Amino acid sequence: MSRSSKERMSTWELSGEGGMGTVWKARHLKLDKLVALKMLPAHLTRDPETVRRFEREMRAVGKVEHPNVVRAMDAREVGGLHFLVMEYVEGVDLLKYVEQRGPRSFADACVMIRHAALGLAAAHAQGLIHRDIKPSNLLLSKQGQVKVLDLGLARLMT
Repeated sequence: MSRSSKERMSTWELSGEGGMGTVWKARHLKLDKLVALKMLPAHLTRDPETVRRFEREMRAVGKVEHPNVVRAMDAREVGGLHFLVMEYVEGVDLLKYVEQRGPRSFADACVMIRHAALGLAAAHAQGLIHRDIKPSNLLLSKQGQVKVLDLGLARLMT
């Protein structure tokens, strides 16, 4: 990342890793807010197909504006590094949540599933099919709201 990009982002903290990159919790200095920064690892930028898949994810996330979908704020390529800036959601994915707290009550589970369904419906309304929905791709905020994330495998309907 270029020096000017690093100046805009500080307070980096690794938040997660997946097949399409690492996610960092960072403070965006110009916006003065916490963000989630998903970066495509440098070694993967040598593969044009991987870059296309990452750019497809950028476009997919950018299409959906809904309270139950993690919102995209920016997407760029700087100095050969590709990254996606998303809203930072303080919370935990549902896989970790259930591992830590055990199964939820029927009522709680219904609320969580409803939130996920509303987010997926919003993505579907934009012509997207998620294709990788699982507990680790559903984030539970501290306010109790479930948000769908990781549209990396999303497919545009024809």
